[in-house]
Amino acid sequence: MVKLKKNRYMVFRVIRKSGRLISFSDVLNAIFSSFISLFGEVGSSKISFSLMKYCPELGIGILRCDHLSVIKVRAALALIRRIAGDDVIFSVVKISGTFKKAEKILNNLSKQLITGV
Repeated sequence: MVKLKKNRYMVFRVIRKSGRLISFSDVLNAIFSSFISLFGEVGSSKISFSLMKYCPELGIGILRCDHLSVIKVRAALALIRRIAGDDVIFSVVKISGTFKKAEKILNNLSKQLITGV
């Protein structure tokens, strides 16, 4: 019997102290560094994740991981305090089982951030 890997999609927000934009690669490097410092190289190699989307202007994005790694990924994101010399807070807004639903949540969140409602 083959067990399929179930993906989870985390919609997250990067709250920046300064107004400076944080690039896609800076966010990805910060996540990798957090994994390695928390779980080590062997532990972090067992976690499969991918940064699917990230909007630097709004500081929101979608991160994909498997359903067994959700708690580890959330822990690693919670420990990120600085990205490229900027103080930040990672906030997981919602976790979804499908990419389509995660994109819908991301679009609604971006509308809320733009309009301020």
